[in-house]
Amino acid sequence: FISPPDPSQKNWVVSRAMEELADDLEHLDVVSKRFVDGSRRKEIVEDWVKSQAKYDDSQLLIDGQQVMQDWERPYMEAMAQATTETHGDVLEVGFGMAISASYIQAMGARSHTIIECNAEVVKQFEQWKARYPGRDIRLAFGKWQDVIDGLGLFDGIFFDTYPLSEEELEKSRP
Repeated sequence: FISPPDPSQKNWVVSRAMEELADDLEHLDVVSKRFVDGSRRKEIVEDWVKSQAKYDDSQLLIDGQQVMQDWERPYMEAMAQATTETHGDVLEVGFGMAISASYIQAMGARSHTIIECNAEVVKQFEQWKARYPGRDIRLAFGKWQDVIDGLGLFDGIFFDTYPLSEEELEKSRP
């Protein structure tokens, strides 16, 4: 697939490609050191969109399962700090209890788009958004794999334990 006029040119092209790959891998190694530990959650059995969401002061339950807890604040803060590092355009997958969304707003982002697919959680999003008048905060309603292609590019992406299951991940791949 590489066919320059001279064989030595082919060697140069292949060598350059390998050097670029090595540079990319080194960069990815540096970036991966900034990842924070996550947690595995039980799979939501019912339809995520229609499942009942219940909030209290310390947790969010969807389909009777705990999906967000107040004690995750340090984790959410660390992830929000990495995501807003450039203070550019941020995409957040899932709204939850607004813990990470509030950190993203406090740390500063030019724009903040949130993907959420649970109608009851969207109600909480609307109440939360009202606390930030004049800010560029948008909602993309739906499952991430259904809306992501129409959203454009972002400087930072915040996601936590998504997709919901290995099966969902496999279904989302082309």
